[in-house]
Amino acid sequence: MSEEVQAVFGATRGTGLEIIRCLAAKGVPAVALARDPHRAQEIIGDSARIVQGDVTRPATLEMAIQPEWRAIHFTVDITGGIGGRGMFGKREEIYGTVCGGLINTVEAAKKAGFAGQIVLLSTVGLKIGSFSAWMLDTIKRGLLQASIDKGEHLRNSGLDYSIVYAGILNNKPGGSTRLLLEQKEMP
Repeated sequence: MSEEVQAVFGATRGTGLEIIRCLAAKGVPAVALARDPHRAQEIIGDSARIVQGDVTRPATLEMAIQPEWRAIHFTVDITGGIGGRGMFGKREEIYGTVCGGLINTVEAAKKAGFAGQIVLLSTVGLKIGSFSAWMLDTIKRGLLQASIDKGEHLRNSGLDYSIVYAGILNNKPGGSTRLLLEQKEMP
């Protein structure tokens, strides 16, 4: 691949926005998929090229995804936050965005001949019962199952992928919390 273009789906908030900023700081060409390109432009500025698309609308992904992209960072389920869309939303809508959005992305990437890597941001402890998991699943009904299912779909997709299991992410300087990097399936 001649140019190391990296795309970010979920680029206007949270971790996706931070990925855009990091790519820009390193001089890596980036593309931000956005439902509302004008709003995204206000947030992202010239840090990335913005393309219109919505993970819940497969036709928009088929037009947006380019086969030469090096990576697609899929952070859609992380960006809603406590005050964001999905808080106490309908289970079907949450599942359709979180899992359905990833499935739509994978299928559109295959159609486009995408040969890069899909980097999926997920949550550690999806299969371990905890108060935090219960609370998250209460706020965004069905989020845990949707997150488990999207990981399974990506694993079985035939595409090159990485799944990043994170706890709670924030924008504070690194070093205050231990970071463990392993190449294995997480619970």
